[in-house]
Amino acid sequence: MPEDLATHNPAGEKKGTGVVCAKHPPGRSGKRPPSPFSPLVERVGAVHLHSTFSDGGDSVEQIVAAATEAGLDYVVLTDHDTLGAAEAGYGGYHGDVLLAIGAEVSCAGGEHFLALGASDVDDLAKGETVANTHAVRRRGGRIVLAHVGGSLVRDVPSKASGWHTWEGVCFDAMEVWSFMHDWIDALGLFQIPQAWLRPLDRITGPKPWVMQRYDELTQRRRVGLVGGVDNHAKRIPLFGRLPLLRRVCVFEHAFLFGVFNHHVLVPPPTGDATGDTEALIEALAVGRGFACLTALGLGVGTRLIAETPAGAAGMGEEAEYAGEGRLKLVLPARGSIRLLRNGQVIRTGEGDCLEAPIRQPGVYRAEVRRAGTPWILTNPIYLRAGVRD
Repeated sequence: MPEDLATHNPAGEKKGTGVVCAKHPPGRSGKRPPSPFSPLVERVGAVHLHSTFSDGGDSVEQIVAAATEAGLDYVVLTDHDTLGAAEAGYGGYHGDVLLAIGAEVSCAGGEHFLALGASDVDDLAKGETVANTHAVRRRGGRIVLAHVGGSLVRDVPSKASGWHTWEGVCFDAMEVWSFMHDWIDALGLFQIPQAWLRPLDRITGPKPWVMQRYDELTQRRRVGLVGGVDNHAKRIPLFGRLPLLRRVCVFEHAFLFGVFNHHVLVPPPTGDATGDTEALIEALAVGRGFACLTALGLGVGTRLIAETPAGAAGMGEEAEYAGEGRLKLVLPARGSIRLLRNGQVIRTGEGDCLEAPIRQPGVYRAEVRRAGTPWILTNPIYLRAGVRD
């Protein structure tokens, strides 16, 4: 197990600055202030995981047990090119945890995307990228482009491809921040043991070109922003052949579930697994929520609000620009905040709240850091000229 994150200082902060242990349950045990966008409620979970139905190291039962231990509300399982877990009947509620099952579709050019809610994916493996995305759409699925920035392990002849096909492709959202790809990118072979022991030392957030591309796309249409873990819980011989340290897990699901999460705002759960899963997928697709590096602090209660003459709008909402207003970010703890319009910073500040005037149409979002490390990345609010949600 990597070292206790309660003592981990990503930027050499003194103790007592609010860097919390990853074992803090990020979900049900956190305080949930009412959403200003009634009747939506906040749900905390993990997106993009692999089980033994493809190349993951843990069974579905083990993943659900880890999610329960971490206090998560939901998990989105996306095994490679298969809906086998769904076909085996694993989808739905397991106690308080909602397990939504999709698939990570592998395309011929090395690109991957998450197919959520599709009826089947069996014939899509290694198919042409554009054709695959349209096939998933015809089958009722929503599409999240996976690990858009890609990653590369130095000294090892392997690379996880990013996303490079934009013309003609059909998609709803982008996994702009992938924890595992952030952790492994440019990692040298002999750095791996230290990186495993102190994983947050390597976390830098989404690549700048990915966010630039995301901001460009949102000028044209709504695109959901997703933070995923892409965890496989692989057991590997990290420390050679020492008897007691021969194989370690990169990373245990129970560990990562307390380190990195995606929060969504959804209608109050009904207990009907089908309807609640559809609501979860819709929230991910349109961007009602935010990504959070929970190891730096619980994100529950974070809200980005645009107050305009026509009323309030929240993350993932698209509304007509109706005149000057106020943009407000509210946080559960202090951080270094940047408010952005169309990808450009309009205001910065330190604290648990920051406001900025809204004087023109635009796509407004927020980024927050703690101890110099990315903490929270919100979805945008879309205020369009002459457009109503």
